[in-house]
Amino acid sequence: MKNSSNEQFVETEFGTRVLNKQNKNKTIVVPKVALENCGAKDASEMNVSLVQVIGGEKFIKLTPNKTKQVPINVEEKNESS
Repeated sequence: MKNSSNEQFVETEFGTRVLNKQNKNKTIVVPKVALENCGAKDASEMNVSLVQVIGGEKFIKLTPNKTKQVPINVEEKNESS
């Protein structure tokens, strides 16, 4: 798969996911390993955007919100030092 600037993508399939209906929203559970692989191991929030390739496919993009990292426990940090 390529985008308009000729960058190549690698796609990893995580299987079919069920959309859960909560109130007027629909939610989907993302596997933990998928979040870890995109650098969101300690993220508490994700940025969500819709990507539309002109004349092509559409997909949802998740990226870790770097400003909302879960703080490391001070005791754990001192033990590893």
